Amino acid sequence: MQAFPRKFWPTLAMFLALAVTFVVYVDSEKHIDRANELRHLSLLRAGQLRQSSYDLTQMARSYVVTGEPLYKKYYQDILDIRDGKKSRPPGYLYSYWDMVLAGTQSPPATEGEAIPLLDLMRQTGFTEEELRHLALAKANSDALAAIEFEAMKLVESAGPDAAANRSRALQMMHDAAYLQAKAAIVRPINEAYKLMDQRTVDRIRSAERQAVMFRIMFIACVFGALLVLWQAYVALRKILGGSADEVRAQMRRIGQGDLSSIIAITPGMEDTVLADLLAMQVRLKTIEAEREAAAHVLRQSERRFSTAFSSCPIAASIATVEGGRFIEANDNYERDFGWPRVDLIGKTSVEVGIWPDSATRQQWVNALTREGRLVDFETSWMHKNGQRRNVSISAEITQLDGKACILAYSADITPRKQVEQALIANRTRLRAVLDGVQNGVITITESGVIESLNQSAQQMFGYGADEVEGKNVSMLMPEPYSAAHDGYLESYRRSGIKKIIGRRTEVIARHKDGSTFPIELGVTETWLNDERIFIGSISDISFRRKAEAELRIAATAFESREGTIVTDANGVILRVNQAFVDSTGYSAEEVIGQTPKILKSGRHDAAFYAAMWDCIGRTGTWQGEIWDRRKNGEIYLKWLTISAVRGEEGSITHYVSTHHDITERKKAEERIQELAFFDSLTHLPNRTLLMDRLKQAMTVGNRNSSFGAVLFIDLDHFKTLNDTLGHDKGDLLLLQVAQRLSSSVREGDTVARLGGDEFVVVLGNLNKTSQEAASQTEAVGEKILAVLGKLYQLGDIDYRSSASIGATLFRGHETSIDDLLKQADLAMYKSKATGRNALHFFDPAMQTVVIERAALEVGLRRAIEGQQLVLHYQAQVVGDGQVMGAEALVRWQHPERGMISPAEFIPLAEETGLILPLGEWVLDTVCSQLASWAAQTGMAHLTVAVNVSAQQFRDSDFVHKVLAILNKRGANPSRLKLELTESLLVDNVEDIIEKMFALKAKGVGFALDDFGTGYSSLSYLKRLPLDQLKIDQSFVRDILVDPNDAAIARTVVALAQSLGLGVIAEGVETEAQRALLASSGCHVYQGYFFSRPLPLASFEEFVRRG
Repeated sequence: MQAFPRKFWPTLAMFLALAVTFVVYVDSEKHIDRANELRHLSLLRAGQLRQSSYDLTQMARSYVVTGEPLYKKYYQDILDIRDGKKSRPPGYLYSYWDMVLAGTQSPPATEGEAIPLLDLMRQTGFTEEELRHLALAKANSDALAAIEFEAMKLVESAGPDAAANRSRALQMMHDAAYLQAKAAIVRPINEAYKLMDQRTVDRIRSAERQAVMFRIMFIACVFGALLVLWQAYVALRKILGGSADEVRAQMRRIGQGDLSSIIAITPGMEDTVLADLLAMQVRLKTIEAEREAAAHVLRQSERRFSTAFSSCPIAASIATVEGGRFIEANDNYERDFGWPRVDLIGKTSVEVGIWPDSATRQQWVNALTREGRLVDFETSWMHKNGQRRNVSISAEITQLDGKACILAYSADITPRKQVEQALIANRTRLRAVLDGVQNGVITITESGVIESLNQSAQQMFGYGADEVEGKNVSMLMPEPYSAAHDGYLESYRRSGIKKIIGRRTEVIARHKDGSTFPIELGVTETWLNDERIFIGSISDISFRRKAEAELRIAATAFESREGTIVTDANGVILRVNQAFVDSTGYSAEEVIGQTPKILKSGRHDAAFYAAMWDCIGRTGTWQGEIWDRRKNGEIYLKWLTISAVRGEEGSITHYVSTHHDITERKKAEERIQELAFFDSLTHLPNRTLLMDRLKQAMTVGNRNSSFGAVLFIDLDHFKTLNDTLGHDKGDLLLLQVAQRLSSSVREGDTVARLGGDEFVVVLGNLNKTSQEAASQTEAVGEKILAVLGKLYQLGDIDYRSSASIGATLFRGHETSIDDLLKQADLAMYKSKATGRNALHFFDPAMQTVVIERAALEVGLRRAIEGQQLVLHYQAQVVGDGQVMGAEALVRWQHPERGMISPAEFIPLAEETGLILPLGEWVLDTVCSQLASWAAQTGMAHLTVAVNVSAQQFRDSDFVHKVLAILNKRGANPSRLKLELTESLLVDNVEDIIEKMFALKAKGVGFALDDFGTGYSSLSYLKRLPLDQLKIDQSFVRDILVDPNDAAIARTVVALAQSLGLGVIAEGVETEAQRALLASSGCHVYQGYFFSRPLPLASFEEFVRRG
């Protein structure tokens, strides 16, 4: 059986070798192609050097003959491109300067690579010897260029000798010396050409020889593969022991159960598949014999079951599940229930009257069917004599001759039930007695199972009797008592040693809710019906334990860390603790018998103490801060609590006071207060305190009808200072600014720091007329600008700064605090906008602009959510008007203002971030429409362009969102074109390119909108997976009258064609514009000449109308 695997691996190896030789052979063919391409490129480079020399001669002679400056310019361009001083245009290999006619064709574009021709040849692979000849030719060409420049200079001379000079120049360009110099250029070029020709031909021949060799190897591998396949086939036949058809026929016969014909095996076939089939055939015959033996054993088992069934000591029967018809019953039915066996067989249990009714039996059958087996199911049957008997049935469902039957064993338990009822009656009487006992009483069996518990125990543990009876008593004990209980019972049964029986013991019990409580337990034992019973008497001692604990707590509390004094009703000190001694310096002996007056600091007057004792008299307690004196004379602040203790008759018997030193805490609170209301750097009021001071100033102004002012001050270029000199220098500047501001205002005015470089000055109690108040405010503002503009010394650095100030007046509470700060802030930004270092007062027009802008923002949010946005479609046409697509343009149909221009709300959307949901809505709507058009004749070919903002495209989830929308709407990605602006390419270009390629891979198209108006780099442009450039309408508008616009349009078309891109012009409004664009090579248009942006229905009608 190992022969086939041994053949398999050589076969696999041969096929791998075949694949490898095929790959190498294909690669050798590619080597031939590359050698041919290198030869072709080398011939072009060599020809270009020869051609450039010829072109230089043609340009120089043309200039000498005609004097046309364009030929001289072309002459210089040829020299500059050859010497690498000017960029090499695309397709320069195929440009021939002698084909350029003056005035009829522009020179080639110069956006290509700038590289000397000899360096380009070196990159192509020219050898050093070849380059030496070419360098000689180039040097001779430079010498010839000197002659040509001299001739052109003669032509340019003026005066009486101009004609003679022109004649001399013509002679110089055609004499023998010129022709010899020309030949000196061509000869080394030809030498280099021959060397290059031989080298490239040799390389091609070498590659061809390699290809032939690998072709032969590949053919050899093919024949080898055929050989190993044949060997594998022979090995497989040996393994099978015959043909595959023979093996299959034997397997089918065995599968059909035909074991009569033995498979013939000849010598040498022992290790074959046919031999294995023979072994399986023999094994199956053995299994068949074993099955027959098992059937014989089963028949014997059935006979034994019949004997056991008949001799069962209780009534046994077999009946059908459906109807309960008896199939078999033993003779005990007559003994227990009076029914002879012959009267039962063939009848149902309901017919003979064993079950009172069919419904009762059906309930039992249903329960048996659910469980499959029931043990000791108790019910009642009818005896043949009419008596009702209690019966216990154990039954299970079994199969008999393929039919579901019930095998049941039934015992008459009527005597036992009578005894149980008597016991229940006795226990009921006992429970009534126990429920009248105050203590809890629980009875448990010898194995620890709860038999009963009285009402007191139920209340104590929180359980009802039905919740615990029949369960182990350990459920009423927490760990470790619960785990140890069963072990204690077992030990007691074995040894008889009593640990808790006959004595009272305190243990911990567990309530139903999981809490624990202490109990006092007494256990006695007794015997009932030959069974040992334990009776537990339980008392809840929680209140006793609590009282004991409170006594301990009181003793511990007296020795706590708080100083404690106990006095009598007259205030005479009876006792102090150690904490009192430690905090006051007085010993217990020094103060007992004295009154607490010895601790007085003298800082509180008699009224303070009178109020204290009045509070104690009314409420029984007083607490608060109080200054006291230690023994050493030090005065300290403490928190004192005094409580009156009353006797049983209600009169005061003692006073207890506790105190602790709060001096340090008070200092900390003062520090916290400072941090809460003052700036941590400048120690000026912070925003919280500013609000309070401003509120007070408004209240004062309201009271005396005077104006106040708020000045919002922002330092100019503070961020630059932080970024360049560091935050430590910034902090120094803020400290000096705070000092200068504080010195610039009156004592009652407020200077606050809001944070960063923002300060606020509140001027209160100004003049009662707004004009005078404004003048006062302006004077203060000018003073602040002057003082803040002075030189600052920031360590070793001299620094000058300025500030922008916004001011607003207020009187009373006419304007809210928040609105005042907003007004001053708006005025400050006005100062920033007008050049900084200035003061501006708030103008309501500022607020109007802000309110209108805010309202527009709210409205735009509602528009996006409330379907106020609609799309209009402007057709994009080919040639004379065939519609090939459209640009989707969003419009806002405001419910009150009507149609709002995109120029008004798109910039707002950009600033507020609403451009993201807006752009997503446009994409979703367009994709939905594309999916709809795909099923409509005449519309399925349309492509829709969607403008995508830079902010939207830079969204990290943009690609996923576009693909998700396309997938959700079922739109064809190739029908969606995203229009990007050049501003997108200002930064993070690599991320932009990556996203574009991800969408391009799914079929989405791209157009560069407004091309020529932005910042795009041509180096990036050639890397972008664009489909189309869009000529901006600003160039199209004046294309007929402005030559610059026309030249730009032609340049964009030429650039698009060189990059293999489409081009579309937008803003086409006249036939003349279309015709000029068409003559420049642009044949796709968009503009009012063809169609305005139209609503969906109108656009569809326009397309169908053609």
